[in-house]
Amino acid sequence: MEKIEAQIILEILGRPPEHVVEALNGLTKQLEKEKGVSIKSQAIHEPVEVRDSKDLFTSFADLTIEFDSLGDYFHVVFTYMPSHVEVFSPEKIILTNYDMNDLA
Repeated sequence: MEKIEAQIILEILGRPPEHVVEALNGLTKQLEKEKGVSIKSQAIHEPVEVRDSKDLFTSFADLTIEFDSLGDYFHVVFTYMPSHVEVFSPEKIILTNYDMNDLA
């Protein structure tokens, strides 16, 4: 199976704003260590205060990732629960019965 390239967005809500950035940096470093995962680009955005809240901040990391397999892709999706996922390539995925068994 060919590699899968996707964009994911990880969001964090908390306080203080420095902790939000620190938590996102920690998540991306942890993600880099995952087997079968290669981060191609990343951008961590500055925290902004949540409207109508008392001292709560939100920020997000925008990542382009290459996955070695469909299993690695689903592992990241279910482990990190990104708020957005968009697969760029491949356009079509053909699975064998072995691939289906492996995923199950």
